[in-house]
Amino acid sequence: MIWFYTKSISSRLIYIADILMGKDQYILSTDQSVLHSEQLCINYSNKAGGSKSLQIIPQGILSETNIAQQKIEIKEWNHLPVFFETKGAIPFDVFAASFYLITRYEEYLPHEKDNYGRYDFTNSIAYKYHFLDQPLIEQWQQVLHGALHDIDETYIYKKAESKIIVSYDIDIAFKYKSKGFFRNCGGWLKDIMQMNAKQILERMAVLSGAKKDPFDLFDHLLYTHKKRQIPAIFFFLMAANQKGHDKNISPSKKELQQLIKKLANTCHVGLHPSAKSNDGKNILLQEKSTLEAIAGKPVLLSRQHYILMILPYIYQALIATGISTDFSMGYGGINGFRASYSRPFTWFDLSTNTATPLMIHPFCWMDANCIFNEKKTPAAAQQQLGNYIQLLKQTGGICTVIFHNHFLTSDTDNMDWHALWEWLLAID
Repeated sequence: MIWFYTKSISSRLIYIADILMGKDQYILSTDQSVLHSEQLCINYSNKAGGSKSLQIIPQGILSETNIAQQKIEIKEWNHLPVFFETKGAIPFDVFAASFYLITRYEEYLPHEKDNYGRYDFTNSIAYKYHFLDQPLIEQWQQVLHGALHDIDETYIYKKAESKIIVSYDIDIAFKYKSKGFFRNCGGWLKDIMQMNAKQILERMAVLSGAKKDPFDLFDHLLYTHKKRQIPAIFFFLMAANQKGHDKNISPSKKELQQLIKKLANTCHVGLHPSAKSNDGKNILLQEKSTLEAIAGKPVLLSRQHYILMILPYIYQALIATGISTDFSMGYGGINGFRASYSRPFTWFDLSTNTATPLMIHPFCWMDANCIFNEKKTPAAAQQQLGNYIQLLKQTGGICTVIFHNHFLTSDTDNMDWHALWEWLLAID
């Protein structure tokens, strides 16, 4: 336990101090006497302190209550990019800079949107200054606690244990099965026009019961996860109308309901809110209720379809519908650390300047980003993911990844992606 001196206490300061220092691991105080005590102290002020204090001079954002454009100048210190430069023992305000990144402060400011209406990652300072591939807050955190240890060798910060979390977005549970007469007829006509004999025969074999649907890999996924003792999370798209971006199997189909019930018995099952659900809270609530009725248990986890996450509205809607943990903190378009952080954290709503109970669980890697946006080969995608895993082992972070069942099929086009998945689940 160490002292944390500040001239004034704010909700923003408490929030980020809890993240960087560990909740209940420090004592926040406005009493100047702690600056010259014999106990280790963070001196978050411009006042001089004693030999046991580590001075970090505030940049100012944590004492504000509004949202305003901030001056960002990226410099390098300790081989890491930093901003909000000040003149303390640590020459930038690590608390303010971490708050700016983890709250996604820049996403509340005027910005360009991408083709899907999302925050365009090219706006972000992490992308512009080439640190999107780093869990930068956790790297700063290590430097901060190292500086405290240099002042007092008895101070030990225990690094969290690094781990990998594998999750699946089930946008399309089956390729042919349960799609209904008209959708299959449309697919047949398309295959005939394109003279795709392989798919014509495959569709006939699946619909006649002679062959298993190629997207139905769930027994294999469950078997492998159980064998390797790795938990899995499945997010189901439950759109009532299969239009636009929402091309899922209808939740009314018996085969899909049976699949959800089977997975819910042994795994965590979450909601994959549809693109349409962004139009109103009632649609989101209906999709959540539908999944709960099928799974036979409360649904507390979610991840937005197409990562259609617009702050603060989506998170406010999730809280209102009873979701407790969201896994959407990442980009649909590029891999990396959107919040510059890998471990779960509670969401701070800048629009109300308050911390909320919603737990945010970031992801850093998604197969669809590699395939459609980054245009990576499976080998390059594996190298990227391997780099993230090594970085997070150093910081004690969590590598949360997203796969889609339809990219893990055993056909020729997906064999290498399946091999990447096998490699990941075999990592010790």
